Amino acid sequence: MIPINFRKTEQVDVTSPFKKFITNNFNKKLWEESSPLFTQFAELRSKIIKIPTINAPSPQVYEAVHSYLKYIHAFSSRFKFAYGKTFVTVSFAWYDCFATKKTKVVKSLNINFERLSVLFNLAALHSLEACVQDRTAVEGIKESCKQFQIAAGILTM
Repeated sequence: MIPINFRKTEQVDVTSPFKKFITNNFNKKLWEESSPLFTQFAELRSKIIKIPTINAPSPQVYEAVHSYLKYIHAFSSRFKFAYGKTFVTVSFAWYDCFATKKTKVVKSLNINFERLSVLFNLAALHSLEACVQDRTAVEGIKESCKQFQIAAGILTM
């Protein structure tokens, strides 16, 4: 069985745009109080970047992905992402997972692009877990089917 290819991305500075937005539109004290949240967001993104290099999923990987998606959900409802002084300007870059070389990059300022790319990798992670199951036993076949169904469910969202 062949798992879904992962989308790859690059390291992006996500804390500086938030700092710039908050200090320009609110005040420096608010940034100082909330900066640990954005630091944790950046750390989770760093973990997300490493997902395409793993051979077998672990609970910690799933936990990091889910935590990162929670941050994306919270930030998307509180901040506007675009270019300008009154927006958070973060350029999310993801490579085409079907390209043979890392040449086809898509960049977007929209945080929903980031969310969809992470969800795609979550589906790829479940498909990888399905492929590494021991399919010589009944339980392995059942678990493999379950993981492929989860991956399919994520992709149909």
